[in-house]
Amino acid sequence: MSLSPHDFNLRNHCRSLRTEMAGVRSDLSRLETERSDLRQEWERITSERHDGATGDRLEAIKAEQGRLRGRINVSETLIRQANERLKALTNDWDISGCNRA
Repeated sequence: MSLSPHDFNLRNHCRSLRTEMAGVRSDLSRLETERSDLRQEWERITSERHDGATGDRLEAIKAEQGRLRGRINVSETLIRQANERLKALTNDWDISGCNRA
């Protein structure tokens, strides 16, 4: 039995959504791992600062904290955007009826 043009287009649309959702999930996982690593580095460097770093080392730690804060903020923004994209794709999946296709 051959597919109607509508069914064929729906199948292709659902396949495309599935592929894009998998890519976004993969990106999200990578971003969350990166954010976790950055937070661990933040904790390490903050601990070093609280352990009494002085002089040039204290200034280097402050600079590193600023850099890490910026990278953490970027990673959180990217995670938020990926979650929003995944939510939109999931909504499209549901509206399109891909779970029935």
